[in-house]
Amino acid sequence: MKNLTLAPMSSYQTKIAGLIITLVALILLLVVKLHGPFMSLSKPAPDRQFNLLFAATVFGMYMTAFSKEKNDDERVRAIRAKSLQIAFMILMTTIIAIALNSMTSKEEFQGDSTALCAISAFGLGIYLIMFHIGLYFDPTWNYNDDTVFANIRKNKTFFVIYTIAAAIFFLLIFLIHRA
Repeated sequence: MKNLTLAPMSSYQTKIAGLIITLVALILLLVVKLHGPFMSLSKPAPDRQFNLLFAATVFGMYMTAFSKEKNDDERVRAIRAKSLQIAFMILMTTIIAIALNSMTSKEEFQGDSTALCAISAFGLGIYLIMFHIGLYFDPTWNYNDDTVFANIRKNKTFFVIYTIAAAIFFLLIFLIHRA
């Protein structure tokens, strides 16, 4: 029986493009958050620049999440499926918690485009974190007998880049939450 595919996975080059879009959008998002909007730009309007950059970040994460790996084999597909399952479970739990909180509180949930992008970014972030931990760091998803530290030693460059990206992502979440 053939697999049902609504949208085929993009190529590995799309993943690289998605990472670049995400990184550039995150950097610009931090600049806008820390120093205010770019006044030299007439479009988009200064009050919309944050939302546009946030949407660009989510778009880059989407491109990264639904692209093939350089060596896309059965192990990668199994990790991808498990990561999607976990991310979907966490995302649905979050949405249900928001809905229940909205139903039981006196104030209604004010869902705008930024809130929808934040929920999307949260789900994609969980998926990307779970997928890359499973792919590079978790020995239970690895066919050989390497430990987590052995996998980190094999992938030092990726671990450093991933740690920096995670730190920037969490700093962004902190700055957004603080404002």
